[in-house]
Amino acid sequence: MAKKARKPLTEAQKEERRARLAKARANRAPTEYKSVHPDVPRDEAHPWNVKNIKKWIKVNKDELSSLRKQLKLKYDKNLNNRFNVVDCYVQNLESYLRTGIYLDHRWGEQMEGKLRSVIRVPAYHFQGPHKGMLKVDLDTYNPIVGFVTKEVYAEHYGIPVDQVGMPPDDKPTPSKKKRKTRRKKKTK
Repeated sequence: MAKKARKPLTEAQKEERRARLAKARANRAPTEYKSVHPDVPRDEAHPWNVKNIKKWIKVNKDELSSLRKQLKLKYDKNLNNRFNVVDCYVQNLESYLRTGIYLDHRWGEQMEGKLRSVIRVPAYHFQGPHKGMLKVDLDTYNPIVGFVTKEVYAEHYGIPVDQVGMPPDDKPTPSKKKRKTRRKKKTK
C-alpha cells in the first residue's frame, strides 16, 4: 500500500507553525530531573552541572563500548587497564547523580581535571625539628598559607625547591640482608 504524499505547506502556514512552536517552547516548564540528587547543581555556569555530567557519561560509555569491542578481538593489558579506569569513572559519575557525593579524583569529559584537597582545620607538628609549625601538604589549599605549590612548600620548610617531594636524607637506606647459610658440621 502506497503512502499518500503530503501537500506542501505555504510560507504563511510554515510561519504560523513556527510561531506556535516557539510559543509552546516558551511555556514549557524547566526540566525537573527527579532521579537526580538535589545537591547536584542545576546551574549552567557550574562545571559539574547535571547536563555536563550526563554528557560526560555518554562520551565515556561510547569509549567503553569501543574498548570492549577491541578487547574482544585481541586482549591487550593496556587496553584492559584503560577499560577498567573508564568503567570506574562512569560508575562514579552515575553515583554522583544518584547520591550527590563525588567519589572520583578526576573530572571532565576525558578526565582532564584533577581535584585538589582543601584543608578545613589546620594541623601543627607536635614533635621533631618543625615542632609547633603549621603542617602543609603539596597540591592542597590551606586557609592560612593558600594554595601550596612546590615553591611555597620549600619556603615554609626551608629546603631547596628541587628537593621537594623527595624522601628525607635522615632515613637509613635499606641494606641487603645477608642470606643465612647452614653451618657445616666439622668432620674428624
